[in-house]
Amino acid sequence: MKKVLIIGGFGFIGKHLLTQIEADRNITAFWLSRSLTQAKEQPENCQTRTLVSSLGDTAAITEFIATHNIDTVIHLASGLLPRSSSKQFREEITQLIEPTFRLIDALATQGIRFIFSSSGGTVYAANSGHDFRETSPLAPANYYGMAKLMIENYIRLKAQESGLAYVILRPANVYGSQQQANRQQGIIPIIVHHVLAGTAADIWADGTEIRDYIWAGDFIALLLKVVISDENSLTMNVGAGKGYSVNDICRAVELVSGTTLHRKHVANSTTGIARIVLDNSLAISKFGLTITPLDEGLKNLLREH
Repeated sequence: MKKVLIIGGFGFIGKHLLTQIEADRNITAFWLSRSLTQAKEQPENCQTRTLVSSLGDTAAITEFIATHNIDTVIHLASGLLPRSSSKQFREEITQLIEPTFRLIDALATQGIRFIFSSSGGTVYAANSGHDFRETSPLAPANYYGMAKLMIENYIRLKAQESGLAYVILRPANVYGSQQQANRQQGIIPIIVHHVLAGTAADIWADGTEIRDYIWAGDFIALLLKVVISDENSLTMNVGAGKGYSVNDICRAVELVSGTTLHRKHVANSTTGIARIVLDNSLAISKFGLTITPLDEGLKNLLREH
């Protein structure tokens, strides 16, 4: 029986994780919550396994880990978005990155395994259009990716220095139910929102930017396989291995919903990578990653609205 502590378990991905992990008899989950109010949002059976504490209170977290014989920590937390500013990035360093570094130090000492959810969509450098492998050059184009890579690098350094056991997952653009369109993160929930509301969606530039999208249930299923495995010192992409432009997504949502989307093309002041598609062969070979086709995922999403 694996015992895991989940950090960042109250966001979109964390909510999906809650649904699946509580049904897994091979895993007992514990949760870190910033506030009592947040903790009370959990199902009653989870509230007894929730530590109300800030990420910065390393002593409280390590004591909780020791008391409950937790062997794995899953880190899903992030306070940034791909369009976050330098000011927000500096705040993230103080509020999340430095506390995460201190926690990693403690976990290495305790022999606790660390699973980190990074970002396959923002850590890689621009290339000539090939799919990104785990060994592809890294050069984040925004502060979100920079924050993720800082934590990745610290994990690898601590593994060399102190033998920290770790797995780093680099998911593509995860989409699914309970994703908030008003956060302006993730083109799919934004497009679905506008289709259902009958309002116009802002499409950056000409809509030809290509990204990889993975259904939340597929990512969580892979994450749980990683938890119960003995894999260590592993960095792995988790994506569908197929790219779709923003225009493709718009047409797919229209087709599945039977509704025409009103578009409004706006200038994009940022310069991003034109195409980001992840090579998922490692996740398939090691863990049997399954991929929900985009149209099926969109149907699931629309049914839940």
